[in-house]
Amino acid sequence: MNAPAPMKIGMYLFEKVMTQHSTPVVVTVAPGRVVLVTADRVLADMPAHQLSTKVSKVLRLNELHGPWGKWMLGGLGAAKSPEFTEAQAREIVDAQEAAARDPHASQLELAHTVWVGRPTVADGSRSGGLNSVGAGESRMQPRIAPILDAALLAAGVRRT
Repeated sequence: MNAPAPMKIGMYLFEKVMTQHSTPVVVTVAPGRVVLVTADRVLADMPAHQLSTKVSKVLRLNELHGPWGKWMLGGLGAAKSPEFTEAQAREIVDAQEAAARDPHASQLELAHTVWVGRPTVADGSRSGGLNSVGAGESRMQPRIAPILDAALLAAGVRRT
């Protein structure tokens, strides 16, 4: 029997709260394994059972706890963050197309979700705030966080 197809999602890594910078990462969730990769390096490639997760109640970010401490993953990056590269976006789309066809992976909502995050338009200015509201950004993170959380738990990540 073949292993389920890995699922990938484009999230922004916040190493601390209230920062103006975040890093676009491709999060790969596979049975028993979680991998976080930036455009040029692997940040983490860990057995799922060595990690724990939860969705923060206030910010609705995915918290991923590991040997590094706590990392927060958001569907939207800080305003001054870089965009995902074309290669990262293509990697996510290709993986998700395969996951959606996989009879095992497709049982999870993440297998049917293609998400490549982007920096928020809320830059601290009045117009940035209005643009953020107009773009529906406040609804994005609460929708994405539980989808990733469910996939992480299914892969074997423990609940924090």
